[in-house]
Amino acid sequence: MTPPHSSLRSGRRRPVVPRLEALEERSVPAVNFSVQGHVLNVKATAIVGMPTTNNITIQDDGSNNANNIIAFANGKQFRPNVSINRVNFQGSSDRDLITYNVNGGVRGNRNIFGALDGGADAFRMTIRRDIDPGVQMNVSVSGGGGADVLSETLIGNMSASSRLQLAFSGGAGADRINFDTTSFVAVADRAEIILGLEGGLGNDRIGVTYNGLLDGALNFRANADGGNDFMTATLTLTKPSQGSVVPSILAGGTGDDFLRFIVHNSSTKAITFNQILNGGPGIDTAVRTNDVNAYNVESNFLVQ
Repeated sequence: MTPPHSSLRSGRRRPVVPRLEALEERSVPAVNFSVQGHVLNVKATAIVGMPTTNNITIQDDGSNNANNIIAFANGKQFRPNVSINRVNFQGSSDRDLITYNVNGGVRGNRNIFGALDGGADAFRMTIRRDIDPGVQMNVSVSGGGGADVLSETLIGNMSASSRLQLAFSGGAGADRINFDTTSFVAVADRAEIILGLEGGLGNDRIGVTYNGLLDGALNFRANADGGNDFMTATLTLTKPSQGSVVPSILAGGTGDDFLRFIVHNSSTKAITFNQILNGGPGIDTAVRTNDVNAYNVESNFLVQ
């Protein structure tokens, strides 16, 4: 009689053959840092097959000392151990959220250059302390193909002969691009704020706000390009400002745009006339004050 089938024969267990299952291709989320001389390079990478968000924070104490700039990425810290005067960053094809904080008085020149990639990315910069005499800050950041946020907030004052130059380009997507000051800033004699804001394709929102004493110069060009865009510029100059708003431009580009350009100048010595609002092709609406000239708009509202 044949005994029933059993996995135990002669006291030995039948060998088990392991089987492997194919897994999806993945990589570990990472932000890579490198230092070349006095340049900090930041490069975000994507997770293959798994969308993620990279959170990057850069803390700048404004000095020229070693470790004047320290970076944090996804909870991890990077200290360059040298003084940094330039930061380059490259976004990933996923979502990248980059925050740049200037927490101390700015004593040395700074150059910040960045390129965001795909995804709904954000670059937010805040200058919390004063910019020293003669110091130059250059910031240039471009968005990618998503709905990006690009913003800079100036809280500190600008000392004599200092310069803040900002260039934001949103690229494709419904972008939000802003430059703002807080309730009161002071731009000293021969100091300059120069802004270039480009929306790109998509229904963009672009805003410029200045509020304070202007003894130097403010100049901006904001161009929304294609899409049905919403643009605002509100400039408030307090007494006893003696500087000038160099003729600046809000340009809607193609599409049905809303453009609001308001200048309030309470000083008799500051120059603010001959500002330009240009709706471009499409059905455009303008809201403006006397110091602003409107072109290529279908509705034109003059306000105080």
